[in-house]
Amino acid sequence: MKKFGKVLLNIFLVLICIFGLLAVDSVIAKSGNPKNLSQGFSGDTSKSGVVDNCGLFEDDPRTLEGLDEAVKACAGNIGMNVMVYIAGDEKAYYTDSYTDEFTDILYDSTFGEYTDGLIYYMDLSGKSPAYDCISKSGKAMIYYDDDTCEKIFKTMDYYLPSSGNLPDADRIRDGIYVFCDKLEQYNEDASPGSFKYEHDTDSQPNVYVYVMDGKTYITKKKAPGEKMLRLMGAEVIGAIVSLLICIITKSRYRFKSSTNPSTYVSREKSNLYEQSDVLIRSYVTKHKIESSSGGGGHRSGGGGGHGGSHSHSGHHR
Repeated sequence: MKKFGKVLLNIFLVLICIFGLLAVDSVIAKSGNPKNLSQGFSGDTSKSGVVDNCGLFEDDPRTLEGLDEAVKACAGNIGMNVMVYIAGDEKAYYTDSYTDEFTDILYDSTFGEYTDGLIYYMDLSGKSPAYDCISKSGKAMIYYDDDTCEKIFKTMDYYLPSSGNLPDADRIRDGIYVFCDKLEQYNEDASPGSFKYEHDTDSQPNVYVYVMDGKTYITKKKAPGEKMLRLMGAEVIGAIVSLLICIITKSRYRFKSSTNPSTYVSREKSNLYEQSDVLIRSYVTKHKIESSSGGGGHRSGGGGGHGGSHSHSGHHR
């Protein structure tokens, strides 16, 4: 009965330590707020709109003007920068990765780094397969994840031509209006609560984007809640392992009596010798490890102006 009571006491002490460490973790995670790089949305929609690189509406400027106004209204409604870029045949040689990089650079040069918004790259270049891309920055990375963007792409497939076919201006016009409707719909559906965490971004793997208490953060450190979960998990596992080791160790030696060391030692035949470890000489060889310029998912944006963080969702037609 006494042994059982000791086990319960040990468990109780371990639980007290766990809860104490969790309280400390909570304080550590919330302290030392990292620098927030987020620039948010200024409310200025003048730079949002439609860029017709394809020349699809060059003979119908009124339609293009109407689409431009619709995209600007959408940007104001969702509180983010929005651009629809209609790519023409001069972009036919673009690879998927280059298209992603192009939209990143275009976004940053138009709206600024670390702002909230997105660019929808509509591929009407005539290449096969056609590749549509949505490059997201800031809050758009949280509100429009890959699953949401895939739903948008599948809806847009109804209006856009399949690879190798010529576009129909009327259907493209209708598709852009539908795109704006979908952005507004999914923006209302997303509405993240007090905390939502987004993993490393595509363009800068060491940058993190998250929403906490309704505010968007872009930092070079993990979100406080995510750090706290890791600390909590590590400490709970460590405490459980320590408790198990303690119980197993006690059970192994429970029925073993202590033995006098002199039983195993003959005084007459015991000899002690002085021993020492001498380090004669050591050699240290240093090798320079070259860092690779590559890296999964990282795109520096090359040549200029691009230093913000972006994530991409792509789709082939």
